[in-house]
Amino acid sequence: MGAGRRMMEYTKEYTPFFSLLRSGLWEKDLIDLSPFPISQEEWLEVYTRSCRQTVQGIVYRGLSYLPSQLLPPEELLVRWMVESVRLEENNKRTNKEIMALYTFFVSNGVHPILKKGQAAAALYEVPSLRVCGDIDLYFRTKEEYKCANLLIARQGIEIHRRADGSYDYNWHGIEVEHHATLVDLRNPFLSAYLKKLLQGNDFDENYFSESRSSKNDENRSSKINESSLYKIEVPSASITLLMFNAHIMKHALLSGIGLRQLCDMARAYYRFSGLYQGEELRLIYQKTGMMKWSRLLHSFLTEYLGLEKKYLPYEQDTVPAEKLLEAILRGGNFGQHAGDYNRKERGYFSKKNYMIKSIYRNRRISLDCALFEAFCWTAELICGQIHES
Repeated sequence: MGAGRRMMEYTKEYTPFFSLLRSGLWEKDLIDLSPFPISQEEWLEVYTRSCRQTVQGIVYRGLSYLPSQLLPPEELLVRWMVESVRLEENNKRTNKEIMALYTFFVSNGVHPILKKGQAAAALYEVPSLRVCGDIDLYFRTKEEYKCANLLIARQGIEIHRRADGSYDYNWHGIEVEHHATLVDLRNPFLSAYLKKLLQGNDFDENYFSESRSSKNDENRSSKINESSLYKIEVPSASITLLMFNAHIMKHALLSGIGLRQLCDMARAYYRFSGLYQGEELRLIYQKTGMMKWSRLLHSFLTEYLGLEKKYLPYEQDTVPAEKLLEAILRGGNFGQHAGDYNRKERGYFSKKNYMIKSIYRNRRISLDCALFEAFCWTAELICGQIHES
């Protein structure tokens, strides 16, 4: 089957899924109900795909905009409801542990920045239904980074160095990662520029468990019960957009990327509208070599996720986004549903073999959008895995 025909089949097969995803993402009625009703087997596929992409909470929100006669079978609907409750409890627990960890570090003179994760959840209308992953913390200086790692080790917690140079550990049942870099770009010629870009007041003390308001959301934000909010430093709007974008690109070039991170990016562009200068962000993308990639990303966000073009930072011609769609659907969340992925395999050669296969699978994106960045990341990960072994 040719690539074009295969993508047409993909699009048709995934239409109900994307219709519900867009509805839940933007909290709007479904534009087109023609894909429904669907069979029990098709509903199970929608649910399974939602879980593989870790967007089951967002799609669940989409169900609330579907007429009752078109809803999934009761057994699956109850299963989805139970899953949504589990997501809410996980988010509450994660938020609590973030604040406990943040308080621990601050009391010891270290001030972490919350990177991605629950900071992204704050961009949604219902933050508690975004699947929460690891807790990612960034430290602005080498001294604070080393001190944070040492503080954790002194608690008797086993801390591991990862292939990309970050460190991870288990904090009360939740995976935590420490990062010495905020933006996932490894082109060595960008080091000085990125360092200068991140200097100054590029961090805000802000809410991460509720949506940060844009200029159009002042009335809504004034009604938020502040007793349910948590304050922690997060990157400013423009730096957050760069961080999200670079993170998505990194995984699209390497192991693969899932829809949850693309949804985060769409919500970030929407939420931060009016809080940053679009031309400034365009220049940042240009100087970091991300223009071609961003063009592909923006095309995907508008074509498949329903982001209105007025929320993009700048005007740009669209390009076909099918290759990104195919990569996302093939691998699922961070490539974990690719055929050769084995979560239990942690040996040096097995991890290296899987990484090489993943990079080869995603070569179309690398060749077209960010070849040198892909090369730099590949070299770093290979060196990092040698260090791990």
